[in-house]
Amino acid sequence: MDQSLKQRLVGAVVLIALAVILLPLIFDGQKQQINVNAYDIPDKPAFSIQSVDFQPAEEDAAAARRSIQSQIDQKQDAEPIPATMADNATVEEHIEAEKKVDIQVQAQSTEENIKLADAWVIQVGAFSSAANANALRDKLNKAGFKAYTHAVSNLYKVYVGPEIRKYRLEQQKNRLEQEFKVKTLILKYIP
Repeated sequence: MDQSLKQRLVGAVVLIALAVILLPLIFDGQKQQINVNAYDIPDKPAFSIQSVDFQPAEEDAAAARRSIQSQIDQKQDAEPIPATMADNATVEEHIEAEKKVDIQVQAQSTEENIKLADAWVIQVGAFSSAANANALRDKLNKAGFKAYTHAVSNLYKVYVGPEIRKYRLEQQKNRLEQEFKVKTLILKYIP
């Protein structure tokens, strides 16, 4: 008999013997039972609904509106903010008036107060020829990447992105390097 055949037969016999010994220990046929009564479940909490007086909250809101109104009046070209909801106004009309106030306040805020979120891009290449950069950009767009070119002094750089989540660009970076056989860089996006 061939030596490799003997080894296979001995190995099969050993595996069958282990299965005969170990399988009854693992599968003893008893189901695991959980004693539900062992857990202490608290009773449902008792609560009662009490009437709430909203008058103080409405007075605070009216005072806040008057304060905002006085600040806006100090600025030029400000439209008046409705101090309180008129008795005959519907809730929808009041909401629309509040939306106008929000838009007015946002328009008066300066750009300096707005902080942009960090965004990231992948630099795929830099070319001295715009035609080469545009060809790579088109190739990346066909492959499903969000690519664009940007001229910096005498170079035309090709970027993929921008993306707020850096980990997504790291995944795309690996894919770009494998598919297009290029070295890439992840950089902070500067608009």
